[in-house]
Amino acid sequence: MAGRFVVYFDYVFLLNNGPWRKALRDSGIKSYRWHDNRHTFASRLKQMGVDDAIVMELGGWKSISMVRRYGHLAPKNLEAGIRALGRWREEAEADAKRKAQ
Repeated sequence: MAGRFVVYFDYVFLLNNGPWRKALRDSGIKSYRWHDNRHTFASRLKQMGVDDAIVMELGGWKSISMVRRYGHLAPKNLEAGIRALGRWREEAEADAKRKAQ
């Protein structure tokens, strides 16, 4: 086997990162941290509208507050919240009109 593996929950991470470092060097990438993968992973899930609890579990975060740092990347979710408030207002106005009749 090319490298040692550590099983963390159900996920496998390669500890021998020599090939990874070589790929970064060969591609000219100079300022890259392994943690950037985790950030990209969470960012892409949030951009697709994946629920915070699911992102938290898949990414191995211990608190939802850490996942919520990526919330700014999910404007669709914010729009959905505003639309829900609009629907609530419309329903409340319709209710008030029915009661006034």
